[in-house]
Formats: sequence, structure tokens, C-alpha cells
Amino acid sequence: MRDKTKRSFNGVEYGKGRLVLAVVREYAREHPDSGFVEIRAVFPDSLQQQQSPQFSSDGQCVVKKLSDVTDSRRFHMDQSDQIVCSGGTLVVSREWNIVNIEHFLAKARGLGFHIKKLTNQY
Repeated sequence: MRDKTKRSFNGVEYGKGRLVLAVVREYAREHPDSGFVEIRAVFPDSLQQQQSPQFSSDGQCVVKKLSDVTDSRRFHMDQSDQIVCSGGTLVVSREWNIVNIEHFLAKARGLGFHIKKLTNQY
């Protein structure tokens, strides 16, 4: 059964993938001097822990440089979803589930972002 839990961030309702994108985008906006390396350090791939190997052959799966994407289905690729920072344009993973989103939410809350769970519909 698919998890359809919605969360509110900055007054907007999101599903899991779009929520992650919104938080990373907000972090980049609040830290304009942060480059790709710094943003990857804040949002490490360990936040997207899986029991099986991650889809990315280079190990970069939460945040990746647009120029390094080999499987565009797994990232928010629309131009309006891309985040420009020093060191390149980055894209954010779409691959979030009921388990690994909790790691990301804990990190986001630790950074001071307020995220509210709205529904729990499976």
C-alpha cells in the first residue's frame, strides 16, 4: 500500500519527494554562500538509507549535480525544480518512502525547519 502522508512546510502541503525538494531549496536560499559540497554535507546520502543498495552508482543520491545525473527519473529534473548554487546546479532525489523520509525529517527539524504531519493515509 502506498504512503500518502502529507506534511506542511512554510504553509504549503507536500508529499514526501516535494517536501524534501522544498526543504533543500529553502536551506540553499537561507545559506546563499553554500556550494554543492556544503549542501551535500548538510544533506548526506545516509539520510536516504535503504536496505538494498541505492540506485546511484556514484553514491550520490539525495542531492546531485545536474551534470552528473544518469537516471533522470529518480530526480526532480524540471528547470523550476533545479537549485543553482556555487559549484553547479543541483537536483534532489524523488526516491523517498515511509521509512527513509523519517531520517530526512529528523535532519530538517534539527536544522530548525518546522514540518507538520497533516494526514496518515496509506
